[in-house]
Amino acid sequence: MRKGLSQTIYLVVVAIVILIVALVLLTIFGGGMANITSITQAENICRQKAATSCSATQMIDGGQMPVDWNVPFYEGQSCKALIGDVDCGQILKGESTQP
Repeated sequence: MRKGLSQTIYLVVVAIVILIVALVLLTIFGGGMANITSITQAENICRQKAATSCSATQMIDGGQMPVDWNVPFYEGQSCKALIGDVDCGQILKGESTQP
């Protein structure tokens, strides 16, 4: 009887851990699953990603752009192509080189 109870508790704990890992992965990668309907929305997402990354890494050389800044994001264009060649100082001030 004790062995059966032990296995049941083990299975419940494993199921909970799997659920937590799945929720964490969805939280991390869930932002990329939304449909982007316009270039303006894509630019706003890029600006938000850049502002978050720059704010989080501000103590490291004044901030760093997101690691996927040069990766194609919207219709084959990267955030760098959508927003322009900006640095963290410009992003945090709300500036960009694109109109």
